[in-house]
Amino acid sequence: MVLRRTVSLDDDDAAELDGLPVPEPQRAELFVRVAARGVCHTEFDGVDGRSEPQRLPVVVGHQAIGHVTRTGPNVGKLRVGERLGTGWAHGSSGAAGENLGAAFRAAGWNEDGPTRST
Repeated sequence: MVLRRTVSLDDDDAAELDGLPVPEPQRAELFVRVAARGVCHTEFDGVDGRSEPQRLPVVVGHQAIGHVTRTGPNVGKLRVGERLGTGWAHGSSGAAGENLGAAFRAAGWNEDGPTRST
């Protein structure tokens, strides 16, 4: 679902299914065929404007379960076919407190959340 604008939660066309291009995994990214995805209060806060996403349009949602279908050239441990889950952090350096800094990137907020594969 693509959130293009903030609206009242009573408005039934705030988010829509959209024909997005299928992204290519970059250097240290992987592509996951999503089997199930959740949307939580964070996205609802963004939909109705209580806490606007960092960019619009944005694909909402950050909890997903699926299988790796493609990998970028610098992906180390995960292989095509493996099952995994995604979370709020779009990426992580592992540094203490990184989610409190300006460089923090969140799925469904300032980066697209999980989408679908072909």
